Amino acid sequence: MLVSALNIFAEPDVKVRMGLQAGYNMSSWNGDFKEAYGGRFKHGFNAGVVAEIQLNSKWSIQPGLLFCSEGAKLDSLPFTNFSVKGPLTAAPEVEFSGVEKDVKVGSMGLKLPVDIMYSIYNVGPGRLVPSLGLYVTGYIGGKTLDVGTYAQESVFKCNWEADKEQSKDLIPDEFDYGLSFKIMYELMKEEVNGMYWQVGVSRGFTSCQNMVIMASFGYKFQYLKGLRSRYNTGILEYNP
Repeated sequence: MLVSALNIFAEPDVKVRMGLQAGYNMSSWNGDFKEAYGGRFKHGFNAGVVAEIQLNSKWSIQPGLLFCSEGAKLDSLPFTNFSVKGPLTAAPEVEFSGVEKDVKVGSMGLKLPVDIMYSIYNVGPGRLVPSLGLYVTGYIGGKTLDVGTYAQESVFKCNWEADKEQSKDLIPDEFDYGLSFKIMYELMKEEVNGMYWQVGVSRGFTSCQNMVIMASFGYKFQYLKGLRSRYNTGILEYNP
């Protein structure tokens, strides 16, 4: 990626725009995890920075760095056995084990998406931009929500015990990577130039098959003057 970026910056007509975005996520864990514990969509958010690197009048590459909240709502999640001593007696310890119902599993992570974008101009007052890309997410924390309080240890670091043997592969990985498809619409009127909306969906390739549906709002600034040639004078203009 670094070598490709250096080659891109060497081109005389490349322009780079920086932007900020924030939005809403719906995420769910699937695959073996859903088969074992059930799963529904959980609400979350995303926020961060993006950089659109224009290659020509139609094509551009957009890497980003986003802080995201993901996870799932589970029908059940087994927890570790524990023991309770009889009150005021010498009764032996009694072991309890079971399953908690309606558990939310939350995860916080840093996501690095890299999208290839194609611009369709003159769509109303702006441009329509479908994109396809890859992403990598490194989770930096995650806990289960029980009765309104995040009290248990991270679901990524626990080996949950259940009545039946469960594979360790059912526990989500601390890293996620996958494929994403997005559609962005950006306004190009002078008074609101740079404002955009984006919707998309991504699917992970790890064992939990993380699926995320997202909707974001953002703003992209003017092209950086130091990274454009004298032939390119305005936003979204390309004059080879």
